[in-house]
Amino acid sequence: AMVADRRIEAEHASRRRAISEEGLIVEAVADLHGTLLEGLHGWRERLERSLGKRKIRESSICATTLSRVRSKHGLDQGDFSAAQQLMDIGVYLLIWGEAGNLRFMPELIYFLTECALTAVPKQEGRGLYDVGTGGKSCLYLSRIVRPIYTVVFDEWHTQVDIAPNGKDAKKLKEKLQRYLPPDVANYDDWNELFYDPARLAESLVLDNPSPDAVDVKLFSLPPGEHYAALHNINWRRSLSSTKTKTHREVHSLLGVYASIHRVVLLHV
Repeated sequence: AMVADRRIEAEHASRRRAISEEGLIVEAVADLHGTLLEGLHGWRERLERSLGKRKIRESSICATTLSRVRSKHGLDQGDFSAAQQLMDIGVYLLIWGEAGNLRFMPELIYFLTECALTAVPKQEGRGLYDVGTGGKSCLYLSRIVRPIYTVVFDEWHTQVDIAPNGKDAKKLKEKLQRYLPPDVANYDDWNELFYDPARLAESLVLDNPSPDAVDVKLFSLPPGEHYAALHNINWRRSLSSTKTKTHREVHSLLGVYASIHRVVLLHV
C-alpha cells in the first residue's frame, strides 16, 4: 500500500498533493483495531452496563509500558492513540494464539484479553506467569489455558487414544456415543456464560483451602488483579453444566415435524 501511495504521490507531484505515510499508518491501525476487536469492544460495553464502569489503574502493565514509550519518543496524542490500539491488537493476538481449542469460545478470549490488558504486576519488573524452577512450568498456557480445556474435555470425553493413522482420537463417554444428553454443557453454553458479564461475575469462584470457607469470586477483586488470579479459579465449579446450561436440549421427532408440518398439512 505504501509503494502504491508513493507512486500516486509522484504522479501528482505537479499538483503538490502530499501524502502523509505516518497518517496512513495511524489510520490503518485504527481500522484494524476497530474491525479485529469489534467483539472485545462489545464485551466491554456489556461489562460496564452490567457491573458499572470500572476504575482501571494507571499502574497496569500496558499503561506503564505505553507511558514509557510516550516519554521516550515524545508521541503526540494521535500517535499515542495508535500505540494504545497496537497494544490492544498485540495482546489480543497473543491470547488468541495460545488459546488452542478455546478459540471456539470467542467471548472467553475477550475476557482473557481484558484481564491481560488491565493486569497490574505483582512486583516491579517481573511477569505474572514466569517460567518456574526445577522443570515445573508456570506459563500462561499450562496454568490458564490447559485447566480450562481440561474441564471442557472431561465434560464429553474419557481419554485420548491413538488412531490407526497415528493421530489423536478422543474417546467419548459411553452415554454420549449416540447423542448429547439434554443437560451436558457444550462450547455454545460456555461461550454464552462469558457473553453475559453479570452471570460470569457470579459464576467465577476461586479455589478455597477449606470446604467450609466462604466462596471468593474473581470479580470481587480489583480489575488489575484478575489476570494474576486466573490460575486460582476453580474452573470445574465455575464451568459446571448446572451454572452454564440455561436450557435443555431435548432430542425428539417433534423437531422434524416442526420443520415440515406446513408441507404435511398442505399435502394430507
